[in-house]
This record gives sequence, C-alpha cells and structure tokens, in this order.
Amino acid sequence: MKFRVHLAGTLGLPNLFHAASLASFEIVGWDFGSQQVNLASQVMMLNSVRVRVRAGSPGAYCEESFDLGSHVLSESVAWELERILFETQKADLSVLDEVKIWPYKFARRFLEHSIGGAVDSRIVAKVVLLALQSTDPGVAFVALAGALKDRGAQSLEEVVERCRGEFAAEFASMRGAIVSDLRTEVVAFGSRKPLHRAFSDLIDTAEALLQIRSQSEFFEIDLVESPDGAALVNMIKSFPPCPIIQPGEDRDEIFYILDREPDKVAAVSLGVAQSALQFAAVHYQLHAIAPTNQVRKLSCRFYGSCGAPQTIAAPERCKEKPWESFDPTLAEQCWYGQGVAQLRSRPSSVSQPPEL
Repeated sequence: MKFRVHLAGTLGLPNLFHAASLASFEIVGWDFGSQQVNLASQVMMLNSVRVRVRAGSPGAYCEESFDLGSHVLSESVAWELERILFETQKADLSVLDEVKIWPYKFARRFLEHSIGGAVDSRIVAKVVLLALQSTDPGVAFVALAGALKDRGAQSLEEVVERCRGEFAAEFASMRGAIVSDLRTEVVAFGSRKPLHRAFSDLIDTAEALLQIRSQSEFFEIDLVESPDGAALVNMIKSFPPCPIIQPGEDRDEIFYILDREPDKVAAVSLGVAQSALQFAAVHYQLHAIAPTNQVRKLSCRFYGSCGAPQTIAAPERCKEKPWESFDPTLAEQCWYGQGVAQLRSRPSSVSQPPEL
C-alpha cells in the first residue's frame, strides 16, 4: 500500500486552490524525501519529491504542497497529448487552454519554470512518459527537468534522446523484477486457483506491455499524430489481453482492450481477485488487521454492473457489507463471495466455482 501511495503521489488539492489556479500559478520550490518499504520479499528505497505551489491573485494567494507522482503526471501528459492531437487535426487549441493549471498543465509549468522559456508539447509529453517509467516518478521528472535546464549547447530534443537511453537500463531492470521476483511471490497462491490465475495473468500482461514500451517509449505520441485511426487499431491488435477496471459514478466494470472475446475463466478470476483485494484492503490498519465486524461500510466494486441474484434480493448488503454474500455452504459464489472464500478459508479447503 505504501508503494502504491508513493507511485500515485497526491490525488487532490482543495477546491479553493483549483479555482485560484485559473488566475495564476507559481512554483515556489520543492523538497526531497525517502523511505524504505518492504514489497513482499523485496526491500525498496523509495525517493519522493514534495512540490510547493502558489495560486491566486495579489493579496489573495493560497499555497499548497503535494507529493508529485503518477496522478499529476498522467493528467499532465493526457492534456499535452490532446494538444498534439488538436495540432495534428488543425483544431482550435483555445478550448484546451480553459482547463485548470493543476493538475493538467502542471508538467508544462514546471518545465517552463526550470528552463525559463516555452516548451513544445512533444517535449513535455516525452519527459513525462519517461518519468512515468520510473519507480520514483516525481523525482525522475524533476531530474529530467534539471537535465533540460543544464543542457548547455544541446537542444531540448537531444537532451530527451540522451535521457531516453539512460532510462532504458532502469526499465530493463524493472522488467527483470517482474519476470523473476513477482512470479516467485505468486507461487504462494497455487492452491487458491482464481487468485493464482488472476495474478499470473496480470504479470504476463505487465511483462508484455513493458516489452512494447521498451520498443517504443513514446508510442502514445505516434498514435495521436496518426492522420487516421489505423495506428490505434493496429496497436490494440498487438497488445496482450489488457483488463481495465473502469470506475463509474456508482459502479466499477471490467472490460478488455482486445479484438476478440476475453477468456471467461480469466475474467472471472480477475473479478474474484479484485474483490478479494478490496475485502483485504478495508481491513488494513496502520499496525494491525481489523476484525470484519469493525471495518467501515463499502460497496462491492461491481455493484450496479453485476447480475447476481442477491443484488436484487438484498441490494443493501452489496452496497454496505458485500462480504456477507459469502456462504460457506455453497460451492458457487458471486465474485465477492468467492473472493472472501479465498481469504478466509485454509488453502486446502478453498472451494472453487465450477468454471475454475
């Protein structure tokens, strides 16, 4: 959980700051920090950066600090890719400039602050995409900004290309960790078939996607610069089955980016594993695991898109205490009930639904 929080960074700032950033936005400074975490059997040192920013008008400034991570950087690169797409399609860029600076324009503002001048969207997008490939995305982004600032006689494009080569070594090391270390961790779930299948499939997908990334670090830019949709279609066909958990206003859904029907066993396994993870997460406290009767209420993440009988017979259970859907006398459970079974039962006694 600490690793996930580290990667994502701060997810939101007060609404007052959002509104103020429409008037002005200023980078005040930043500070570095580090922490050691245990990721399964691995000991990792995580390096982070906390950015101080100011927004508003003279006499009405508000200042905030946030941990720079993949959340802000992903929002920033999405906005830059939109600009590239608009430029490619010769559309009106002014409509894009109406968005708030934080988080959408943050990467651009930070790079402009660092180098003291304007930056092309392609440079911003490439810098962010490189930073997002690091296990310390915020620190990597600040380091890349520093490289652009201290470029000397090199052009911005030359600096980005040099950094791309340097990041390739770290990226290869990351792929190696996924192939070896993560597969070792999954062995422990061998008797819990849905979890083992889901985690193994996710590792396979991650490995394949990282291989694609290593061959084309900036494929998103190539896609939005394509004059038609052929490049996107070809990319989807080249991808492994890629499951997406899509949050909705009152429900989550699983869908796959692929050009054929997904494997039913894989889809069920993923739903069971996601439910098990949600059930486990709600029990986590800082220094202990809470008893189930003391955990907070929450909805099954698939409530609203699920067709199980209990969603009609007892919807309040699915919306508040979905773990009560687990019935140890039944061989076949809903995804959440089966996820609870995976965690509460001894490995040798875990029941599997017929299709697993």
